[in-house]
Amino acid sequence: HSFIALPVIPKLRLTDMGLFDVERFEMIDVVSGNAIS
Repeated sequence: HSFIALPVIPKLRLTDMGLFDVERFEMIDVVSGNAIS
């Protein structure tokens, strides 16, 4: 899947793996809201 823009949260992208923070360039754990290291 390609990145799908979320109009409500422009800096985040919804991917098949979860949320991706464009500014910090890292995946976000949707459950905890923390970045996945």
